Amino acid sequence: MVVLVQETSMLKSYAEKIPLYLNNVIQALDPHKFSFKFGVMSYGGRFSHARPRAITLDGQLMNDISTVKHAFEHLKFA
Repeated sequence: MVVLVQETSMLKSYAEKIPLYLNNVIQALDPHKFSFKFGVMSYGGRFSHARPRAITLDGQLMNDISTVKHAFEHLKFA
């Protein structure tokens, strides 16, 4: 699953909750039956953050839920 995030200050409070929502999806779909990988794409920030870009999760484009929260900490909401 790839999450697309707009890096605007207006959406910051919503974006910060996305890792929690993703965790709820995992729990609802039974993590023992399914394997989940996540990616994060962002756009709409200032300067170099204006154009769409992939956020790496521990050096990978797709990774597990534990790395998603860390990726969101590096977004620059303008």
